[in-house]
Amino acid sequence: MARYDWLIVYDGSVNINDAQSITITRGRAQITDPFKGGTATISGRNVTALPNIEIGKEIEIVAEEGLNSFTMFYGVVADVQITYGQVASMDSYQIYCEDALAIAGRGQTGDPFSWAAGRSTYQAAEDILFDAFASALSFTGSSANSFVSGQSAPNANVLQLLNQIMATEQGYLYPVDPFTIQWIGRNEYQPLAQLGTFTDGTAATVNTTAKFDNVTFRSQADSYFDRVVVEADGLAPRASGLGTRVYTVKTYDETLTQAKNLADYLLAILNVQNSVPSTISTISELQTNNLAIDVARLAGSGRQVGLILRGNVYTVFVEGSTVTATPDQTRFTYNLVSSEALSFFILDSASFGVLDTNKLGF
Repeated sequence: MARYDWLIVYDGSVNINDAQSITITRGRAQITDPFKGGTATISGRNVTALPNIEIGKEIEIVAEEGLNSFTMFYGVVADVQITYGQVASMDSYQIYCEDALAIAGRGQTGDPFSWAAGRSTYQAAEDILFDAFASALSFTGSSANSFVSGQSAPNANVLQLLNQIMATEQGYLYPVDPFTIQWIGRNEYQPLAQLGTFTDGTAATVNTTAKFDNVTFRSQADSYFDRVVVEADGLAPRASGLGTRVYTVKTYDETLTQAKNLADYLLAILNVQNSVPSTISTISELQTNNLAIDVARLAGSGRQVGLILRGNVYTVFVEGSTVTATPDQTRFTYNLVSSEALSFFILDSASFGVLDTNKLGF
């Protein structure tokens, strides 16, 4: 018997029953990737029972276990595909869904549009959303640690602008619902407690634990660089490092000093080439609690988990997840970044408060 039952609610009140599979993706694979919209695909065969589905209408996907419920996706319909066979039993449908970040990716600023110098990264991002969407799409959260130069950006793609601003800030963008994006500043996410630990039982932990069925280690060559160049719009480039593997990032840093500090910060993140945990995968039927599904739904929001593998203990950040559900089981796959990359110093932290080990942020 499957651990979770899946509820699909269209337009706030209409249940879509008899889906045969659901796939949900959120977040990103590596810390050098831009933020992108999350997606869900719902597949089924009972076409005649399908309500009239309209693009842009709300859709929510919820996993239920007894009295517990977990909203795994809350966005809008992006497209609908119905395939008809020679007889009705061969018919099938796919409903494609997208979240608030994808909605931002479809938006465009007006003409004219600009923001003033000295705005915080959050304030500039808020200006962009308000110009493109008024109150239809907004942020929650307001922490910011960097400031932007004045810019004119008429007729520009909203998500591209937000990604360049977040490249300046180095935090996270996370969809909450079809109308809200969570803004997470770079100093907000590291102090958060671990969600729990995935373990093979070979070392002790006080955390809530989940079982995994496989772990992949990679050297993360695509995220290893020994020279970083920050190209802040309107300023001369600033660099850190002397190597030949060069990572170039475009930002809106207000000053040359801030741009150089960002280059140093990024070099500390990207100058890691050890083999580290890259993905964890597991299924719902291995679990005795709901840690695995919690980690999947919070992936991409700067949250950490522990990993115990053959007596070794790792701390990892969950950058993204893929959930694939059928009537028989649910599989969770998580994209990870090792704390070796994001190990900036936090006072009194057992994982991030180690002098001469953890890095200094800015």
